[in-house]
Amino acid sequence: MFNVIFSEGGEYPFAYVYKNVELLLKNYNSLDGIVNNAGLTGTSPILNYVVKPNLQSYESFLLAMRINLAAPFLLMQLLTPLLLKGKNTSVVNISSINGHLTSKPNLYKDLNMESPAAYEISKAGLVQLRSEE
Repeated sequence: MFNVIFSEGGEYPFAYVYKNVELLLKNYNSLDGIVNNAGLTGTSPILNYVVKPNLQSYESFLLAMRINLAAPFLLMQLLTPLLLKGKNTSVVNISSINGHLTSKPNLYKDLNMESPAAYEISKAGLVQLRSEE
């Protein structure tokens, strides 16, 4: 039997994380994988987010950290008991090229988007986040 659960987090991801973890713990004995694909990107309309690092607000920086990094961390941590009971368990964290590179101004030269510092930092953290027994 193969079940897939999709969830959208929104601006306050922890409420969604706890809600989904509660649902999974209640209805399943094991879990074979997680795909973390959350992201507050460079096209976000959040005020003072898609700006140069010296202009990015602390609030938008923290929001990116919560959505892009802290929520996947919390989800992995809370679901570890189910993952340990799964078969051939995998956790896939979807990052970005920006999680591997330093800021490249020409990377988006032909696109209508920027790469905010918080996005780059949070995606680099996601690259480093891995689940180990």
